[in-house]
Amino acid sequence: MNGLKLTAILFLTFWFAFSFAQPKVANGIQLKAKTELNQGTKQGFSFENRNSTTQSAAREVDEWIHIGTNSSPYGSYNFPIDMYFKTSLSQTIYTAAEINHAACAVEKLEYTYKTLTNDYPPLITGELFRIWLCNTDATSLSEESGYWIPASNFTLVYDGEIQFTSGTNQKFIINLTQPFIYSGSNLCVMIEHRPSEIQYLNHFNFNASNTPNEIRSRRYADLNGTPFNFDLPTTDPSQTGMSASHVADISIGVSNASSGSLSGTITNTSSNPIENVLVKIEGTDLNTNSNATGQYNFPMVTPGSYDVSYTVFGYNDQTINVNIDSATTQDVTMIERSLATVQGTVLDNDNNPIGDVNISVTGYSEYNTTTNASGAFSIPQVYYAEGYTLVASKEGFFNHTGTFDANDATISLGNIYLNDILEEPSKVTAVKDGNSVEVTWLSPSERTIYRRDGGQQLLQIGHNFNGAVAVFGQVFREPAQLYQMSWYTTFIDEPHNFVNVFVFALDANGNPTNTVLFNQNNVPSVDDQWSSFVFPETIVVENGFMIAISYEGRVEIGIDAGLDDNYPYENGVNWVNENYLTDPFYLLEDLGLGQIPGNLMIRAEGYNTNTGGKLGADRNYQGRSLNGYNLYRLTPGQEEVPAQWTTLATNLTDKNYTDDVSNVDNGWYRYAVRGVYSGNAQSDAGFSNIFEVGLTTIVTLNVTANSGAGESVGAIINLTSTNGQHNYSYIVENEDGVVSLGSIFKANYNIRITHDGFDDLVMSNVDLSTNETYTLDCELIETLAKPFNLQVEIKYPIVTLKWNHTENIFEDFESCSDFAIAPQGVVDWKYNDVDKLATVGIDGFEYPNKNEPHSYMTFTPSQTNPPIDVEIYEMIAPYSGEKFLISFGNFYGDNDDYFISPKLNFENDFKFRFQAKSLMLDPAPNKIKVGYSTTGYQPTDFTWLTTEAIILPDYWETYQYTIPANAKYVTIHNVSDGGYVLMIDDVEIFAQNSKSDNRHLVNYKVYLNDSLMGETTDYTFDFDLSNPPKSESYTAGVVAVYSSGESEMATTYFSIIGINENTEIGALKVYPNPSNGTVTVQLDDEYEITVTNIQGSVVYSKTVIGTEQLDLSGLSSGMYIINAKSASNVLRQTIIIR
Repeated sequence: MNGLKLTAILFLTFWFAFSFAQPKVANGIQLKAKTELNQGTKQGFSFENRNSTTQSAAREVDEWIHIGTNSSPYGSYNFPIDMYFKTSLSQTIYTAAEINHAACAVEKLEYTYKTLTNDYPPLITGELFRIWLCNTDATSLSEESGYWIPASNFTLVYDGEIQFTSGTNQKFIINLTQPFIYSGSNLCVMIEHRPSEIQYLNHFNFNASNTPNEIRSRRYADLNGTPFNFDLPTTDPSQTGMSASHVADISIGVSNASSGSLSGTITNTSSNPIENVLVKIEGTDLNTNSNATGQYNFPMVTPGSYDVSYTVFGYNDQTINVNIDSATTQDVTMIERSLATVQGTVLDNDNNPIGDVNISVTGYSEYNTTTNASGAFSIPQVYYAEGYTLVASKEGFFNHTGTFDANDATISLGNIYLNDILEEPSKVTAVKDGNSVEVTWLSPSERTIYRRDGGQQLLQIGHNFNGAVAVFGQVFREPAQLYQMSWYTTFIDEPHNFVNVFVFALDANGNPTNTVLFNQNNVPSVDDQWSSFVFPETIVVENGFMIAISYEGRVEIGIDAGLDDNYPYENGVNWVNENYLTDPFYLLEDLGLGQIPGNLMIRAEGYNTNTGGKLGADRNYQGRSLNGYNLYRLTPGQEEVPAQWTTLATNLTDKNYTDDVSNVDNGWYRYAVRGVYSGNAQSDAGFSNIFEVGLTTIVTLNVTANSGAGESVGAIINLTSTNGQHNYSYIVENEDGVVSLGSIFKANYNIRITHDGFDDLVMSNVDLSTNETYTLDCELIETLAKPFNLQVEIKYPIVTLKWNHTENIFEDFESCSDFAIAPQGVVDWKYNDVDKLATVGIDGFEYPNKNEPHSYMTFTPSQTNPPIDVEIYEMIAPYSGEKFLISFGNFYGDNDDYFISPKLNFENDFKFRFQAKSLMLDPAPNKIKVGYSTTGYQPTDFTWLTTEAIILPDYWETYQYTIPANAKYVTIHNVSDGGYVLMIDDVEIFAQNSKSDNRHLVNYKVYLNDSLMGETTDYTFDFDLSNPPKSESYTAGVVAVYSSGESEMATTYFSIIGINENTEIGALKVYPNPSNGTVTVQLDDEYEITVTNIQGSVVYSKTVIGTEQLDLSGLSSGMYIINAKSASNVLRQTIIIR
């Protein structure tokens, strides 16, 4: 398979299920469980091998059941096995209607396949497989159905080698080690290709049939050979795999040979029949239920000795060993379970009884009651069973949870104690002013908490979107006056020491918008505990709000355990946005992740304006009064260790405190405040924001300019600490140039001040690490930019000197040959295919160089065979014209391909602009990096303009960059890691006229052979050389005059040698001059061009018609003569090669 299929839309076959072996990712979102919580197997693939098997001979078959019509036009590359990967596992459900057969013994399975190339040996050996079967009532393997049927339901029917024959119409044959009894229900086949050392790069293709609107096939696969982990739950996101709406065609060989049967009648001790008893033959997947008369029946069972279990509610379970032969009867009498009475008393921490406590018992059965005024409860008629769970709950108390076994007539649980919920103070705020910190807080009654989580973290959910612009959070649809938000991040691969916090407005429907009500970047955060931020001003919202966080890398936010009845999971409130500046928000449940098991752990707090905050007026549900507050100072990380806190004050009656930190060690701190209730009971602590002591300094910059007062306004100031931990940016706004930076962290800094028309001011390793204040004087020096790109145009006797003109490059690839690898267009582009790997192609369409290794190639959709209609397949249409530049993905491995400009020579910064897109985003978008080189064009020569690869959308997008003047080459580097087709079009490299580059430019002075010839504000000047010496060489120069001085002189050289008398016939224009090696000559006819050095030796020759480029990059630096000779004219001009 070479790659792409074209149907009504473009879709991928070669890269199908590119990364399904990795943790499940939908649009960048990952759902992960804590490691210790992944060990459970209740819902998972924990099972024992019921049958040890080896290679066996073909079994006898009485008849065949054929399922499928081969209606899938592309067959199946993934079912029942996927040989492209080193291991795979699949499940496929075949319905009872498709099988259409009574109970029978399955002896053999058979699939039809073909290999797509002749690369394989005629006989493929050494590949090991395991095959299981199960009777099932399941009809779907969809996400809603739990992805997989648990393996504990299956019977292993084969374990060993299966050999393949390459070619078409081949058979994949499975001879079962022993018959499997099909019960007449749906049948599920599970096949594992055990880890192999061989990766079959071209697929095996199996006959398959479509199952529209049904998900009856699911497949896990891993490129590296990591096997399916049967010990994980079926819903574990690391191996939910991929589903399909087709099934592999199958032939089932069955036998109707005589076999055993089992039947009987089930009654109670009063000889009354018992209905709906579950009867299971252990060691098989055979089970049934008794009918209204207590009868059960297994019409076909392989003869043998079995343990048969009988289970029904209200009766003791029974297991009987039965020897089953041709017709076996086993009647059963089941005994009713005994009943117990469960009792206890609920007390508070002061041993006072608590009435109206809800008592909930779950386990074998469920029971509910409440306590009386004495705190006592009694639950009669509780069935004997082990493992009951009791939960005692009442508003204002923390829940109590315990377990017990009902194994006696009376179960006394004694005293059960409930702990008071004592509301903690809120909005603890620390404001530092010098050596004093003002601490304030609110009483519990003065706040409203906006939360949906129960507080206990079980999982975390993360995304790997676009860093700081990708937000993740929760919506609350009610009016609020917000003063604080908090969040719970978890450590996965990297710490989240700083996050960005947001509050977004909602629309009329209560959904988040791109309107940012608040944003603060680089907020301190600590993983695996709650972090908080106090808003500098109250945020008032009428229609609700969304709180969110982002992070430069991959953010991971906690999800609660979902066990708190007070905080059930709620749909429609958890949202994510890949780029909040431009993109819409999406609900998490719409991203294909399935049911999120709990609530995001992100909260907000706001004022409750309907209550007061007087001490004594605040009471908890038990009537305890709030009498005061205890205040503590601590360092971040000590939140869970109160013994390490420093006590500052106890039993405060005011809600404020001033802390003198003049003698406190330098570092980070925060405050904790606990409410003190009657009985000296203390609440949990409310924590303040984090603040620093002795770590910052106040810096003032006086920024002036040598061109005059007020000229520094608009200058941009950037400070970066030499250790890379701190970055600050400011703009000069006042005409006096004074900029107060406020408090910044003490460190050594590199300072850069940039301003249009001025040289960058760079101060390195400035020591701002000791004093409490610093003042720095900074003077900006006006840039005296000299003219550039001097060009001489000779129309004898007038010689025109031009400057500050550039010749732009515009490449739309229309002049390039169709499907040419490394095509040349209006200029000589350079290419570098570093990976040198074979590439994928578009199936069903032929074109030159398909699948050939390449960096880039021209692609012309209208010239493929058959032509691609871009009106139907708009995703492959050029941005303009008929052609574009393309870079195909590799069969395996990442792209490493360069598209490089010719050698450039600009005097000023210039622009690099192009159009780019991914053909499609599935299985992955394309990625590029954009860079430039000031030296050569090897991969190590380039400096990258973006630290991270640019992810391209599936629509044409304009990308433009400013490139420094000293750059010699620019490049687009394809670094796609799974992206299928990278498309590039309309590449432009251009410089703009520099007249406006400096507002203080006065004019230009023009010189010839060091003599001032005149002044002008234009960019051209004419010399009249009516009677020049025929062999004289000239030096033309231009000086830019500014208000603060003059630039260096820019010069160029030319000569007038042997001009014929008919001067009006010919004209020779050469530019740029001087040149770095690429020279454009402009003529009015066909000329023979020769280039000679100063010794007169010819070093280059070419026939030129009109305007063409000469590649003189191989010449040494120096002066050369360009000679242009036609039938009627001879022209010469001097050129300088640098």
